[in-house]
Amino acid sequence: MDPAFINQQRGVFKSDWVFEVQRTADSITVHAHNASDVAKYLEHGTPSMISRPFAERQYRVSGPVFEQMMAQAIGT
Repeated sequence: MDPAFINQQRGVFKSDWVFEVQRTADSITVHAHNASDVAKYLEHGTPSMISRPFAERQYRVSGPVFEQMMAQAIGT
């Protein structure tokens, strides 16, 4: 089983996604990260816990929802 599977994106964890928008004359770049206190431990693990990388899986599994969240950050 994919270790990231246990990290359901809902509640406080879901609301802690932060989108940083950089605009230039001809492009828009969006950097997304989760500001939750536990995000770094889930993504990278600890000496006593396996990593449960969620960022890439979040986009793969819920792409349309994630894209909608990015669109709101951009203001489109």
